[in-house]
Amino acid sequence: MRKLIIDIGRCGTIALITLISIIVSTLVTIFIMEALGRGIEPIHILISIITPALIAPSVFWYIIGLFVKIDQLERT
Repeated sequence: MRKLIIDIGRCGTIALITLISIIVSTLVTIFIMEALGRGIEPIHILISIITPALIAPSVFWYIIGLFVKIDQLERT
């Protein structure tokens, strides 16, 4: 995992994490709406996409940046 993060870089890693977050969020939303017996409306899917698209990059930018700095320090 460490090699993958370093190979694809900070932006690539954040894009991948954001994509995974969007997929999981959408699947959870669909599961919950089906479990409640409600129909899945476009607004549900839209919210499940927009929320992680806004939150994940801002949270993981700092975390991945620290990870990259630690890796650089260990290599020197």
